[in-house]
Amino acid sequence: TVLIGGSPCEWFGKSVPLPNDTLIQCRTSDHQTTTTEAQVSVRVRDRGLAMYIDSSTGEGGQLFFEYVDLWSSVYTWGGNPIPVEGESVYIKAGQTVILDISTPILNLILIEGALIFDDSQDLHLNAKYIFINGGKFQVGTET
Repeated sequence: TVLIGGSPCEWFGKSVPLPNDTLIQCRTSDHQTTTTEAQVSVRVRDRGLAMYIDSSTGEGGQLFFEYVDLWSSVYTWGGNPIPVEGESVYIKAGQTVILDISTPILNLILIEGALIFDDSQDLHLNAKYIFINGGKFQVGTET
């Protein structure tokens, strides 16, 4: 059983998880519209709660999950189409958006929440103006 913030997370991909798996894939139900950090609990049938061990330190710790929105998802934009050329975009405080596709040339992007590039691919964010008002704009990593 997987709980995220106390809510069940439905398994997909496999009907039953295997004891030696290190990857869990499941689908959560709807969540609030702002970014949420939630505690993760994994109970393995007949074995008890699973524990996270940091491979670099060997120490245990608590896992947390963060709900984020994908730029490419219509749900990020309230069920409307993703932003098109010339439009302006507002990322509100408490919202985290992962840029997972390149954009057309947008007019304005106002970031009060967080906009984070998916660093597993080469992406382009095209805009005439980008304003960060107390938010977070993350491109790449330190390494």
